[in-house]
Amino acid sequence: MQHEDPVLSPIIQKIDQNDVSPQVSNYFINGEGLLCPLSKRPSRSLRSNTTRKQVCIPHCLKARILESVHSEYGGHLKFFKTYHRLSENFFWQNMYKDTKNFVRSCIICLSRKNAFKIPPAPHQPVEQSQEPGETCHIDIFGPLKTTPKDDLQADETEVKGIVPSPRYNLRARAGNSAY
Repeated sequence: MQHEDPVLSPIIQKIDQNDVSPQVSNYFINGEGLLCPLSKRPSRSLRSNTTRKQVCIPHCLKARILESVHSEYGGHLKFFKTYHRLSENFFWQNMYKDTKNFVRSCIICLSRKNAFKIPPAPHQPVEQSQEPGETCHIDIFGPLKTTPKDDLQADETEVKGIVPSPRYNLRARAGNSAY
């Protein structure tokens, strides 16, 4: 895949032609035939005292690698831990910026962080109903996992009892109530 990438394939061709231009001097081809950057920084891994063994990643694999390192196997780590995990084995231009944007836009991380937390609605006085069943109040919150029967719970004002009524079950009686 590196040979098909528009950024990496010219570098590989120049290395194969023994070109010593500054563009190519920071790269080499390893024993497996993969393009790798020359890394002068030591590995941050506790298990290794050697320099980093990174592989240049083609553009078509960036999203898949980011997804797997951050989400699938990474447990939705924050930016710095995700970036350091990536930089131990992989390299591409603008990897820092791409990782930062990916972690910032992760829906699961945003929902945990409550980045878009909606302020609670202001309390308003509730008028007392004249007859039972005249007024219904529903608290909406979520997201919730649905039950096999898709049950919905409502609280009737006067009786203060819970009135479960299935949303989609056609076999349920119309007058299900707790009172």
